[in-house]
Amino acid sequence: MDAPFLVVSLAMAALVGGGIAWKYATYNLYRRAGAEWATDEIAPERINRRLLARRKRHRLQITVMSALMGPVLVYGLLMLIGIVIEYAYTR
Repeated sequence: MDAPFLVVSLAMAALVGGGIAWKYATYNLYRRAGAEWATDEIAPERINRRLLARRKRHRLQITVMSALMGPVLVYGLLMLIGIVIEYAYTR
């Protein structure tokens, strides 16, 4: 595999994975505790500071883990595709 292609694809996977995780984790950031509907948002000033801080830490953890796991999955997929293509050409 070409090194620049690999670096670019892994960087893109990290950005996409982190961005999707950030959006997903932000979706529930300002929801009322125990809310059943996604529209039960309240003002940030009305949320307990500890709860909001815990949710923000969780959002950051999810984002970092997704940004790290995205390139791992893409690298594994690229290796699998490379093995399949190599096997097809040797037959």
